This record gives sequence, C-alpha cells and structure tokens, in this order.
Amino acid sequence: LLLQRTMGIGADGAILPATFAESIDYSFAASPAVQVADWAGALILLATSLLLGSKLWTFKPEGKHVLYFFGYERETVMFPVYITLFAFTSYYSKICNHVSGVDGAKLYQYRYLDYMVTCPLLTLTLMATLNLPYKFTSAVFMMLVIVSGFMSMYIPSPGRYLWFALGMVLFMMTWYAIVILAQVRFLQYFGKKHRSTSKRGAKRMSLASKKGLRDKRLRSPMQTFLATYFVVWIGYPILWLLEDFNVLDHLVVYICHVIFDLITKVVFGFCIIRFQFVIDKLDVKLEDLKVTLNDMLDDYQEAVKEGKAARRVKNKNLEKYGVEDLAEVSEKTISSYDEDPHADEGRYPYYEHEISSHFPLQSQQFPDLQNMPGGGINNGAVYTSQPDLYHSHLPSNTMKRNGLPSNM
Repeated sequence: LLLQRTMGIGADGAILPATFAESIDYSFAASPAVQVADWAGALILLATSLLLGSKLWTFKPEGKHVLYFFGYERETVMFPVYITLFAFTSYYSKICNHVSGVDGAKLYQYRYLDYMVTCPLLTLTLMATLNLPYKFTSAVFMMLVIVSGFMSMYIPSPGRYLWFALGMVLFMMTWYAIVILAQVRFLQYFGKKHRSTSKRGAKRMSLASKKGLRDKRLRSPMQTFLATYFVVWIGYPILWLLEDFNVLDHLVVYICHVIFDLITKVVFGFCIIRFQFVIDKLDVKLEDLKVTLNDMLDDYQEAVKEGKAARRVKNKNLEKYGVEDLAEVSEKTISSYDEDPHADEGRYPYYEHEISSHFPLQSQQFPDLQNMPGGGINNGAVYTSQPDLYHSHLPSNTMKRNGLPSNM
C-alpha cells in the first residue's frame, strides 16, 4: 500500500490526485465543529497573548526599581506573546474564511503559515530561556521542517513522501539535539550532586544548591513546558501519517491540530513565563553550559553512591549509639561504648552478677547444672539453651556478643 501511494496509485488501482491538497474533501470545513474549534482557538490565543503581555509589561524584580524590565534587559522573554499573537491572527484568518464562505483549502495554508513563524519562535524561546547553545541554528532547522511539511502538501507522489522524509530527518536531528542540551540543564537544576570536578580540574556547581532551585515553583513549570515541547510535538507527524492513510477523518485530524496548538502555545507560554518570573525573582543567571551529558550523569551516579554510603554510616551509628549523627553523642559516651562493649549487661537478669544477687545459692545447689541437658555455665552465668522470657526481650546485638543466637 505504501509503495502504491508513493507511486500515486490508490488501493483499487485508480490514479490518485496529483497532490494531497487536491485529494481532500473540504466540505468538512463548513461543519459547526470546525467553526467552533477555530473560534475557541482564536479567543483563547488572544486572551493568552493579552494576559502574558500585561504580566510582562508590569513585572518588576524584587529589590529593583526598573521600569519596563523585560523591555530593556531581556526582550526575548516576550517571545511567548509574539507566538500566541501570531497564532491568533492565523485563527482569525480562518474565522474570516468561514464568514466569507471561502473554500476550505485555505485553512491548510493558514496553518502552515502559522507554523513557519511560531515553531521557530517556540524553539528559540525554549533555548533562550534555558540559555542553551545553538539557539538560532535550532530555530532555522525547525523552520526547514515546516517548509518540508508544506511542500509535501502540494507536491505529487512520490516526491511528497521524499519531502516528508526530509522533514522527519531534520525534525529528529533537531529534536534529539535539544533534548540532550535540555537534559544537561535539567540535571543541573535537580541533580543531587552539588559540587564536582571536571576532567580539566575546573570546579562546577549545580544550580540545585543555590537559592532553593529544587523548589516545586521552578520544577513544575519547567517539567510542563519541556513536556509540551518534546512530547506533544511528536504528535504532529503522527497526525500527518494518519490523515494521509485515511486512518482518521479530516475533521478529527483538524480538531486534534487545534488542541495541539493550544497546548504547545498557550500551556507552553504560561509555564515558561512562570519559570522566568521565579528565576528573575531569585536573581539567578543561567551560565553557559560547560559540561556534557556524560559528565552530568557521571556526577549524578557518584552522588548516588556517596548518598548510599552516608546512609550506611547513619544506620551503623543508629544501631551502635542510638543516634544517626555522632555530634549528638558526647565523646565520653562514645568512648565508653568502644572501651566496654558489655557496659549495659548489668541491666538484664541474664548476666552473672544479677543472677548471683537473685539466686546466690543456685550454683551451689546444682553443681551439675552445666552437665544437664539444655543447661550450662558461661563465665559463671547460668543460662538455658532454650528460649525463655529473659532472652526474648534482649537486644539482638547484646545476645550476639554473649554467644546467644539472635533469633531466640
């Protein structure tokens, strides 16, 4: 079937239309569902752009009296406003198309015009916010991906699939490169390793150790806008294939595009602005990346090992001294435990001096006790080899020191 479609032949052997755009029945564009979706998308995008713009316009960092803070120092933070505003104009054009009764083919043209501007801006916004390298390079590659998708709509088969393949190669290359860079930055924020030394001997600090950057106020929006970029974007080429092979109806695909647009632009915009606000309030400057993902993973694994070792030491101190931190125990107490490990034996009736005080004539009355079955003398202390009430409440470490099995 794939080979037939690439050659422009349908499943029944009939010749397919020259381009995919010509094969679509655009009557679905007149359905109420499409018009409601376009109206909802336009209103939500407009409200988002106005709300984000007002917040950025009036933002002032703590301790600074700066008017138009994002207008002078970092105007790139305004990118989410541009994205939602341009997407609104695209949906507004679709609404005008519905009102004028123009052919639905224009809807696809408006969509790709929207993506050619907003997708590179979304990529540039992500890279600039996290201060990742190759900001403009990644944005240009994303623009080429959208151009490839547009060409696949208006080029006959098999060239249509060649354009789609080119777009997928560019998309996966760019997507994977950004994932790696963003993961390094993410590990810097949330890794347990606060300090490490690179191979060149340069000391580097994890941002997780500075000003509480592991707080949920930062972690939650960062995880959300990364998920909308790296996960939802994969849905677009999947929708392209499902529509091409008629797995989903054109109406369903169109509604899915509207939902994806709102997630990748509105949710992304709110989360990344929230993240930026917290960063600026904490007065944190994201420095250039000077480590690779392998370096960060090595540091993280080393930190995990050190954490496990510290936990073993605390467990050992808890078992021996009753506390995890030896700073809570006086040196005299520690030395007494180390010099006389049987210092607590007098508290239990198991030991010799208490047995003598409670039963002074027992050893004299029963001289052959050690030869009796189940009985014996251990350094003058009388005990039985069977479990009894005295042994049942002794600590396991005390019993081991005096020759008793711990499972008694």
